[in-house]
Amino acid sequence: MQLLELVITYKTGHQQADRTTTHPLNGKSIIESEHYQLKLQIDNDKSWRIELLPKLPLQMITAYLTARIEPQSPDSVLTNGYQTWTESGEFLPTTRLPGLNPLTGLINKRRHLAAYGDYTFQKYAGKAGRFHSYSYACLRFPARQLLLGSLIEDYGFTIFEFELDSNRLTIRRDCPRDVGEDTLTLFDIVLTEGENQEQVFAAYFDAASMPLTHSSTTSGWTSWYNYYTGITEAIILENLEAFCDHDIPIDIFQIDDGYQQAVGDWLIANEKFPNGMAYIAEQIHDAGYDAGLWLAPFIAEAASNLVKHHPDWLLRNEKNEPVVAGHSNGWSGRFFALDFYHEEVRDYLQSVFATVLDTWDYDMLKLDFLYAAALNPPAGKSRGEVMREAMQFLRKLAGEKKLLGCGVPLASAFGLVDYCRVSADVGLKWEDIILSDMIRYRERVSTYAALRSTLARHALNQRGFANDPDVFILRDENVQMSEAQKRTLFIINLICGDLLFTSDNISRYSDETMHLYLSQFPLRPRKIFDIHDQDNLISIKFESHGRHYQIFANLGGKERTANIPAGTFFESGRKVNGSSLSIAPYETRILLQSSGENYDVIGSTLHIFPGMEIDEIEHLPNGLRIKNSPMVRNEGEVILRAPDNQQEVIVNGASYKCKQSDDIHFFRVSFK
Repeated sequence: MQLLELVITYKTGHQQADRTTTHPLNGKSIIESEHYQLKLQIDNDKSWRIELLPKLPLQMITAYLTARIEPQSPDSVLTNGYQTWTESGEFLPTTRLPGLNPLTGLINKRRHLAAYGDYTFQKYAGKAGRFHSYSYACLRFPARQLLLGSLIEDYGFTIFEFELDSNRLTIRRDCPRDVGEDTLTLFDIVLTEGENQEQVFAAYFDAASMPLTHSSTTSGWTSWYNYYTGITEAIILENLEAFCDHDIPIDIFQIDDGYQQAVGDWLIANEKFPNGMAYIAEQIHDAGYDAGLWLAPFIAEAASNLVKHHPDWLLRNEKNEPVVAGHSNGWSGRFFALDFYHEEVRDYLQSVFATVLDTWDYDMLKLDFLYAAALNPPAGKSRGEVMREAMQFLRKLAGEKKLLGCGVPLASAFGLVDYCRVSADVGLKWEDIILSDMIRYRERVSTYAALRSTLARHALNQRGFANDPDVFILRDENVQMSEAQKRTLFIINLICGDLLFTSDNISRYSDETMHLYLSQFPLRPRKIFDIHDQDNLISIKFESHGRHYQIFANLGGKERTANIPAGTFFESGRKVNGSSLSIAPYETRILLQSSGENYDVIGSTLHIFPGMEIDEIEHLPNGLRIKNSPMVRNEGEVILRAPDNQQEVIVNGASYKCKQSDDIHFFRVSFK
């Protein structure tokens, strides 16, 4: 990677017109200009840091770097979209990113789609190989990967813009802000290189002084993706009872949108919750779970008391019009952004948080539509600066209680929330073709888009927050996905996420579906080495609990062929022969890599990932003692490899006969 030049546009206090200066980057460490000095620390292979020291007050408008990608163009680029819901992924040089379709302007106007993303302030070229990424990007070459990551996003977002047809990279800084006498860091970019994503992302977050958090994986239930705004007190308590009756070891039981009188009127429960929200929290606690509640602190719908009685609280544009943050048919239509810097808005939110967390006694808040705070930054502040300050404010209000961020630019949430959504909302069907192909809406509700982003952002997990990949759906009713699609969603979420929710009424599961649901327990920490998206054929390599797994997932509608890496692999207790594997449409296949040792687990019906159910295998003089995790809820069997020619094995005092298949000696152990 070779830096070429720096371009700065700014105003001085006595100038009305913008002034643009271009500085070739030719090895100098100091560059003097009429109105500022630049300090440069440039190591083309490791880091790029550029500081601006003003000689008089300035108003920064834009700043960008240009660079040449050399000596070759990457095979693909892993990108991060603007906010939670913005579809992210591993883009090929043939990828086109056209932005919203201008021919669907009437739809966009009615639904205010542009407000959710970056369409109004980021250029979409619409040409092959031209796309952009926020805060970081990872380039995949044949034998290595290269990550470029910004180390400072508090004062403005960093946007990486790729033109792979010309091997060109532009790095823009979101910096329309006032600069006094203090030094302003324009860019602080680190370059990390390695064989896989685990290596390059670990080095990036180490450089950003953001080590792994090592928080435990959290499971739970949320009301949204089954009942939506139709929730009632009776529905919540019915689902709570189902988890208690089945002794499900989840952590959080969360009530989503639909309990409040109106969006914005958070302290007034509607008539569907006659006993109030403190009563619901009490019932959840009595069941042994933490209680979660949904809020959207920076928006209010048109029909709310807040909008009617406090119109001055609304964020306003240059024409003094309320800023529309979006549209929802489930509410009263349009909803508006609140002015985060208005003192009375802050006081109101402080009272809301105090009531919900202290008086009602909720343990976690899901905070949604957070992007709204930065829709119209005030003069002298960048979009990224507003978003970071808004998140710091919410963290202060929450104290030690848990926060789940949603609808937020991810870098703004680093270190300030416990969990963060890394995907769009999962849909009741695989994809919305109209929103995807015709309207080209990147923040759409879509299971396919959610999975793409979950996979692309997996390396953020436990670095700054725990990843929320959104829910998995296993139920049969009120869903339009095939069994293969639902299973793929379930497996990918379990691998890539550390907040694992469903909205299913588990009391209506069949025995087979309940067995699949329970196969997630115990939840174990995972270390993902690499995820490669080859045009919807997904390859995942990860390790957990001392075992290595190879996953192949097909997100598309055509059969694909996957190349199996070197090693001995087992699938459902059977040895995988050959060098390739056929993956049916929407199918996911789980391969367990054998260590080659005797008494190695090669299959299981207790856990979706064979071997994760076992706490310990102890070798005794007369056999084995296998200790399963107390979190196991399924009955079934574990398949283990046996020494060649051994006829039987004693396990936990019982005798098991050995069998032979594909040159593998094995035996099956039953557990109830």
